[in-house]
Order: sequence, then C-alpha cells, then structure tokens
Amino acid sequence: MKKSNMIIRISKLVAIHFVIASLIIGCKDEGPIKEIEYNSTFSVDKNEVPWNISEIRVSENPLIEGFNIGATNETQKGEEILTLAIKKTDIVIGEKLDLFTSEWALVVDGDIVIDNSARYDSASINYLLITELDTINHIIQGEFETILLRDSHWTSNKEFMKFVQGKFDAKYK
Repeated sequence: MKKSNMIIRISKLVAIHFVIASLIIGCKDEGPIKEIEYNSTFSVDKNEVPWNISEIRVSENPLIEGFNIGATNETQKGEEILTLAIKKTDIVIGEKLDLFTSEWALVVDGDIVIDNSARYDSASINYLLITELDTINHIIQGEFETILLRDSHWTSNKEFMKFVQGKFDAKYK
C-alpha cells in the first residue's frame, strides 16, 4: 500500500473519531423529561343546572381501544360521576358522532353505587364532537350532549337526565 493512501485512510479515521467524540461530548444529560403543566377543564349542565366539577378523568382505555372522558360532581348525596367512552377508530375530528357510550352514577363512600343511568340510544340529542386530538402531547378537546335513562333497578318511572353544553379540554394518560 502506498504511503499517501495510508495517510488518507488514517486522516479519515481520525476525522471520523473526532466527529464521534464531538457528538458524545456535546450530548448532555438534561435530566428527566419534565411534564408540561396542563390545566384540564370540563363543564356540563345536568337538567339545566351547572355541575360543580371536583375531578376530571381522561384516559386511554385499552379494552375499547379508545378513550374514557369523565368528571365528578360533588353533591350532598354523594359523588355524581359522568363517563363518556369512544373508540379511537370512531373519532373524526370536527364531526358530531353518535358512536359513543355515556353513563352516570351516584356513588357514596368512594365505591358504593346507589343510583345509575345509561345512555338512551333513541334520543336525537346524543353527540360527541372531538375538536382536537393531540397524540404527541396527549390532549383531547371536545363537546357533547347526551340524554341518559335511569336504570330500572333504581326506578320504574323512566326518568331521564339531560346533559347539555358539555365541554372538555384535558390531558389524558
């Protein structure tokens, strides 16, 4: 091998090692990734009375391959919990959807259900509108309205609950 070719190869190796060393030295450990603070919001009127939201729960639901979106309203009787669930494949951003489930429950002592209702499917008011779904920052925003029928276990009067002007803007887990 000629001396000039050997010098060129050595020069290339030195240059490559220099670039690699520069990259390694330039990489600093910034510590753990900081979670961005996000002020989640949820509002809804139940039978024309605004809810006093005490907790917002939004999470991915692997069982339905979608999202659970819910909130809790503190009352003198207990906690009212409203939950909406939708599959990811049913979401069309900016389009009102009726392919979702909604459920309400009244809970005391953290886990005892004393009343509940489920979505009344034939009601034309039911819709869920996803206005934004940011899968990088895990943010979901939308609007909804739904009518729920009280479970016959709790009453035989076919009582309805109307949830209107529902809005949410939340970070999901």
